Amino acid sequence: MQSANPSSSQSRLVHELIENRHPATVGQLASILAEVEPFDEVSYVDTIKSMIKDGSLKLGRPSYEIYTPLDYLLYPTVSGWFWSVLALVCVATLIVYVVPGLFPLGILRWVFGSILLFLPGYATIRLLFPFSELHFYEKLALSGAVSLAIIPTVGFVLNFTPWGIRFLPILASLAAYTIVTVTAAASRSYFTVVQRPD
Repeated sequence: MQSANPSSSQSRLVHELIENRHPATVGQLASILAEVEPFDEVSYVDTIKSMIKDGSLKLGRPSYEIYTPLDYLLYPTVSGWFWSVLALVCVATLIVYVVPGLFPLGILRWVFGSILLFLPGYATIRLLFPFSELHFYEKLALSGAVSLAIIPTVGFVLNFTPWGIRFLPILASLAAYTIVTVTAAASRSYFTVVQRPD
């Protein structure tokens, strides 16, 4: 979603929110607007319609000032998911490997181990559908289902390696798979939003 120069005060507010918060959909814009100030839904819809009609608001894929991979990585509204997944993989792998399984620390290990089991599916979903309109809970359920297919496949492949199906090779393989897949997903996302010089 991108905006030009609207004239009314409500239009200016919509323009500022689009420029600063980068909502991907009109629904996200409405949520952000509700956080900023109370608004009348009918007048909001009329403002959006008039902005679309006069060309000051164009609906489509989000427009970002991204020209290089570094621009993409340093743009938190675009690459925040990538850094979150990388951080979760590193923290979860470290906690599962280092923290002993004894109570009460074992609870921490179980929690982060469960998160680590969802991440391969999430990374795969992000790779296959970089700009999906799925809600968080739908992505979570789909990530769990895809992880249920990926984890046995990783175990099957490990069975034919010298390392076999043991704790450390499985932990390292799941972490490596997630990091490689999420990096590929970020690359695909970057090539979708990058602006080519004319």
